[in-house]
Amino acid sequence: MSDHLPEEKADRLGALYEEIRAAGGKFDRNDLATLAAVSITDADIHAICQDMMEVDTFLATQKGYGMLGITRSKRMAHAAMIVSNEYAPRGPVVDAASVSSTIAMIAAQEAAMCAVIISTSVSSANTAAHSN
Repeated sequence: MSDHLPEEKADRLGALYEEIRAAGGKFDRNDLATLAAVSITDADIHAICQDMMEVDTFLATQKGYGMLGITRSKRMAHAAMIVSNEYAPRGPVVDAASVSSTIAMIAAQEAAMCAVIISTSVSSANTAAHSN
């Protein structure tokens, strides 16, 4: 995805991760691929971090991102996806692919969250039914 040396890409990823943590953001290490995608752009790491924090603040006010919704770290991953779209090279094919893949990733994460909630509910109901 980038012509930079692997060491440069790793350094940028680490710098962005630390910048986000220093700014009070929370990023799950399981979502580092999402962060890596935005870190390999030619944009300034500080500017990327600021943009991600702004998007995260906005998403925090949206339905589904509250206390019982998507976790803070997943919300930050979604912010990274949105910001990476802004820093990606332009063109109709790239724009369509970015939007489609971002929507698909968010939908998949929400479907997984619903599956966990349903599974937990069924398990709890089953345990309660058999404990009497």
